[in-house]
Amino acid sequence: MRYYGSTPGKLIAEGLTLHDVAAMAAHLPRDCASMMSLYPPTEYEYWSDPTFGGGIQVALAAAQFDLLAAANWQRTGKQSGQPKPLQRPTPPTAPGVQTGFDTPNDFAAWYAQQPGGRQIT
Repeated sequence: MRYYGSTPGKLIAEGLTLHDVAAMAAHLPRDCASMMSLYPPTEYEYWSDPTFGGGIQVALAAAQFDLLAAANWQRTGKQSGQPKPLQRPTPPTAPGVQTGFDTPNDFAAWYAQQPGGRQIT
C-alpha cells in the first residue's frame, strides 16, 4: 500500500473499513510497484504505454537516430566502420518467467515438467 503512502493498519485506524482497504489494494494502478511485481507488463503494454519506460516514442526516436547515423556514414564515403544501431530498451521480465520457446521440443520439455503436465506425443 506504499502507493497510498500509508499502511493498511493506519488506514483502518483512520476510519476506513477492512472492505475499503481491500478494495484499494485490489484496484491499485497498473504501474505501481506492487502490481508490477505481481504482473510484469506484457510486451504490448511496454511498447504502447510510456508509463512502463518504453513506449512507441522511444522506439521511433531510436529508429530516427539509426537512420541519421547511417545517412551521415554514407555521406562520409564509408571511410569508417558502419555505425552500430542504438540499443533499444527491452521489456522487463520477472525472474523465472518463460518468455518463449525456440522449438516445439523445448515447449514439450517445459510442459512435461509442470505440475499436472504430461508428455506431448
